Amino acid sequence: MLAHDVDWDGNLDLLAAGNLYYTEPNTTRVDAGNGVWLRGDGQGSFTPVPPRLSGFWAPLEVTDLALLRIPTGAAVLVANNSDSLQAYTIGGR
Repeated sequence: MLAHDVDWDGNLDLLAAGNLYYTEPNTTRVDAGNGVWLRGDGQGSFTPVPPRLSGFWAPLEVTDLALLRIPTGAAVLVANNSDSLQAYTIGGR
């Protein structure tokens, strides 16, 4: 999970992602997550933003999220266990 003002409205938002593929033999893998941007209202409530609007799609076994400042705003790096690194530009000005 990562806290950042994604839409530059002055309120903290949350980016969350993660699945768990490797579980004990009698438990199926937990893999229904696709990542989500939760838009904060500044009062402690959050509203999910659909991936088709947010562009944030992290359906793999995410192990970490990192925020990078770039000239046009920010980027989120998504580290996936035994898979490729994903990058998303967010919060452009």
